[in-house]
Amino acid sequence: MSNKPNELYKERLGCIKWYEKNEPGKLDLYGFNWSIVKFEKESFYGKLMNRINEKLNLFKYNFSVYKGEVERKTDVLSQYKFCICFENVANQRGYITEKIFDCFFSGTIPVYKGANNVVDYIPASCFIDYNKFKSTKELDLYLSAMSQKEIENYQQNILKYLKSPLIQQFSIDVFCNTLLSNIR
Repeated sequence: MSNKPNELYKERLGCIKWYEKNEPGKLDLYGFNWSIVKFEKESFYGKLMNRINEKLNLFKYNFSVYKGEVERKTDVLSQYKFCICFENVANQRGYITEKIFDCFFSGTIPVYKGANNVVDYIPASCFIDYNKFKSTKELDLYLSAMSQKEIENYQQNILKYLKSPLIQQFSIDVFCNTLLSNIR
């Protein structure tokens, strides 16, 4: 855990805890180290406690929604209509990682929180903007009320985007050229 501005670990945890308490059958949690309690990293105490806890596993979360680790995210994501998709930090212009693309390639609709200018790169019709909801409960009600037609529209928009020239901005060629031009 970090107390750095705009970090989203706490918000992820809050979302998980809300589903755990209110709608445990609606969320499946996957990933590494979700059972390990994380302390604030910025203090000496926090760093020390994190090291001790990683080794000895003294403080743990026992989420009933936790399903374990996976080898290939796309294999699991493809089984779901939606995925809570938070970047590591929010409001960092252009900070868009693989998380949203893992959803796209799986046919899963991302519920996204991250870059404050994500729509400069990815059409808003391809994801559900978590910031538009006042609470996790409001988001859950929205997702629960979505029709099959609305879900299919999102999935079609994602496919159109993946086939469009816009996706090229995330290609390895563009990445390498950007990296090289910044090195020069």
